[in-house]
Amino acid sequence: MIEAEKATYPVKRMCECLEVSRSGFYKWRKSRERGPTPAQQRRAELDAKVAKFHAASDGVYGAPRILADLRDDGERVSRKTVAASLRRQGLAGICPRRFASATTVVDLDAAVPKDLVKRRFDTGILNRVWTSDIERREALFDRTGVRDHRRRVIAVARQKLGAA
Repeated sequence: MIEAEKATYPVKRMCECLEVSRSGFYKWRKSRERGPTPAQQRRAELDAKVAKFHAASDGVYGAPRILADLRDDGERVSRKTVAASLRRQGLAGICPRRFASATTVVDLDAAVPKDLVKRRFDTGILNRVWTSDIERREALFDRTGVRDHRRRVIAVARQKLGAA
């Protein structure tokens, strides 16, 4: 703004109004005239290469694999630098989900209860919606009714697995 209006208003007055030092303004203007520094140029080149390898992998590769591709291409760069480049550009690799063992065998023929609250547990009114929890611990089922706003246990029922 100061650069655009310097023909109309004095630079000193604009710097005072914008609470910017005059030396800071002139330093900023000189840096724009000089162009990008070598570090900025290197960063821009690296960003372009990282984006190219990320696109070539259909967005699957993250920092470790892109690092391997860059090193195969002759680049000397660290994993953290590649990760920072990905973050700067808003790119991310796809992580496979970790395997989670199923603890319950689902009976597809069983009756499924209706969702009476339509997944809206916070109604804004206390004691309007109550929830319950079933926890499996050392071959016991713990059934606990819980008040929604205080999380106070109302009742506990225990039953050994396999017992009728």
